[in-house]
Amino acid sequence: MGLRKGVLFSILRLATLAFLHNAEMLEVFEEVHMKTLTDELLDLVNKERKSTDIDEVLSAILSILTCILSSKKTLSVLNGRKFLKVCLDIACNDFQSSSLRKHAFLCLCYILPRMMPEANKELADQIKRCLDCSFQDNQDPLRDSAFVEEKVMLCLSLSMTNDPEILKMLSDLGTIENTVNVLSQVNRSDINLLSNGLLTLTQLCAENAERCRRFGTNGSNMLMRILTGLLKYFSESVSRNDEFQSLIGYHQTGEPIKVDPDFSRLAVCAVEAVRWCILDSIENRMYFLQQGGYTQILSLLECAPLTLIGSIVRCLCVACQQDASVESALIAWRGARKPPKVGVDESIFSKDTTANDEIMLKLNEHRLGTQCLLGDVESDRNNLASILCHLWRCNMERLIGEINERQINWSPVQEPDEQFVLIYLILKKLGFEEHFELNTEDQITMVDIENYRGKKIDESISHIQDDLRESGLRPVSADRRQLQQAEEIAKIRGEGIRSKKMAILRAANDADAWLEAECCNLTRELSRRRALLKQRELDARLRDTSIAYLRASKANKHDAIAASMLTIQNEKSAHDLENTKQFLQIEQSCSEVECEEHMLE
Repeated sequence: MGLRKGVLFSILRLATLAFLHNAEMLEVFEEVHMKTLTDELLDLVNKERKSTDIDEVLSAILSILTCILSSKKTLSVLNGRKFLKVCLDIACNDFQSSSLRKHAFLCLCYILPRMMPEANKELADQIKRCLDCSFQDNQDPLRDSAFVEEKVMLCLSLSMTNDPEILKMLSDLGTIENTVNVLSQVNRSDINLLSNGLLTLTQLCAENAERCRRFGTNGSNMLMRILTGLLKYFSESVSRNDEFQSLIGYHQTGEPIKVDPDFSRLAVCAVEAVRWCILDSIENRMYFLQQGGYTQILSLLECAPLTLIGSIVRCLCVACQQDASVESALIAWRGARKPPKVGVDESIFSKDTTANDEIMLKLNEHRLGTQCLLGDVESDRNNLASILCHLWRCNMERLIGEINERQINWSPVQEPDEQFVLIYLILKKLGFEEHFELNTEDQITMVDIENYRGKKIDESISHIQDDLRESGLRPVSADRRQLQQAEEIAKIRGEGIRSKKMAILRAANDADAWLEAECCNLTRELSRRRALLKQRELDARLRDTSIAYLRASKANKHDAIAASMLTIQNEKSAHDLENTKQFLQIEQSCSEVECEEHMLE
């Protein structure tokens, strides 16, 4: 029996791999007795599933049947409902081995979503039992007999269908409350379970205020607990990265931060859960704000790698559009890190001419002065605007690099990138730099963000004119006048942007010059005081060691006192003389007035 079981298991495993890697074999089996083969395998499962000696064989049978039934072409031909019932029986049977039941749950994740509308009518009780992921308070949710992870995965596979009936059934079964309860008690190291549970909650609560209310304060607390763990993990990654950046002297756009993909997936799931489970409910939104949830989101934005920024910025954009109190929290937030330094743009030195790059030249000059000579004088703690400006620059550099690789005439402003629009909408809602203190680099970036919409229109007009010239078409008079007006507006806007940036740079250079003068004055004053201190120390040492020097020092002191007294007496005499002159002038003027009065009489 052992040899026979081993041979059968090997054959079934090879057949499963063949089905997985060669879709044409499904068509061949469909043409040749596919239904007969499936019925025989199902009979074997029905006959042997109570035996624990051939679990590996039965698992292989379930795998090959799942592979066959996952084909859309064969599902209508085969008796999938019969196989579904067998899987449900195995999954719900407490006397089956844990490994076989887990394999049955995995098969259900593939088959049940496709057969759910019809199967729910006939196998409703068994399906509900498989989907019930609740557990008692004194029960370990992750013990093998609970199968919570498998049940959450099954709920996720069903919710991904976005079928309203299936979502309603899951909600009626208490899936939201049970999943929140599970995620609140599991260990933070169970990343896959946390991610799958959050995805399930997101699918169930999306665009449904009633289900968001059922998510409630327990769900908000659970979500903030997960965000706290993610924040700790990413902060440690950033701390390691900061050591690397300190050796370079500025922040690299290439994003050297390395994170675990499982944590990245969990972070995206958590942020999406905030967006769909909390922001769509007024009660959840206010509770999340009161408990400092938005502070956690912003702190996560500060330390998350660039690959995760899109979800966080999208969540913040939705949040600030919904409630004024959220705007206040976003404006008042200050991060724990300093804004990243920006390195000197060396690409400008490889160009043939730099006549049109005056702004970049002056900006490089400012970077050299503030970061290399004067030190980190502008850095302060992060705020939301400074982080978004940094993300804008990183995204712009990434797109410019892609455009250079593709060698096309296309502007990053025209490039269809969602992050530009989201950053523009957030800062427009918050008043751009009205409520923020920004350094010179961020102020210049803010000018680009503030004029993003206008520049997008201008570049679209320019692109239309280029297409017309290349195709040799001449627009009608009315259209030509409109294009000329749009071109003039674009020139005026471009000059305004340039002049505003130059004004910012001039103010920064003036501040740098003043700071440089202050630093020089401070250095000279420190040198003078240091020399005076050394002279006093030397004078004291000589007075203690030489009687002649002591006598000369006393004589000089008496002479200095006498000279000082003489100076004081001279100043007093000069002051008295000046007072006498003023008195005589007053007496003379009074006499003249009396004479004039006498003559008038």
